[in-house]
Amino acid sequence: MDTATQIGPPRARNGRLRIDVGRARALRAEGYSLGQIGMALGVSTATIRDRLKEPPDPYYSALGKKGQGAKRRAMARRKRKAKAEAALEAKRQRAAQAQGVLLRLGLLALVADRIVPHDDRRPEYDLPGR
Repeated sequence: MDTATQIGPPRARNGRLRIDVGRARALRAEGYSLGQIGMALGVSTATIRDRLKEPPDPYYSALGKKGQGAKRRAMARRKRKAKAEAALEAKRQRAAQAQGVLLRLGLLALVADRIVPHDDRRPEYDLPGR
């Protein structure tokens, strides 16, 4: 027996079995059972079950501040977008309000024109020479 078979499958620095989690997720999405995936990757069903419960990429914990910075930037970007949308909505409301005022003024002018006809006859006190 050679040493590779005595030691077992390759392991990472932390002692965990090295398996292709991306491939396991892809096989699971195709409809394979946990046992079939375990057989294909050479590990137990329990190992596959545990790895599929983990976050999609196990190196996220190694990102540290870089990952947190990306999260902060994304949150700031969403906040800026929400603020811009709120400003645009306020602008639309002001425009709609102004349009309503203009419509009311137009209707008042139309009604006033119908009530007081404009003809060339002036009252006697407005005539020149009197």
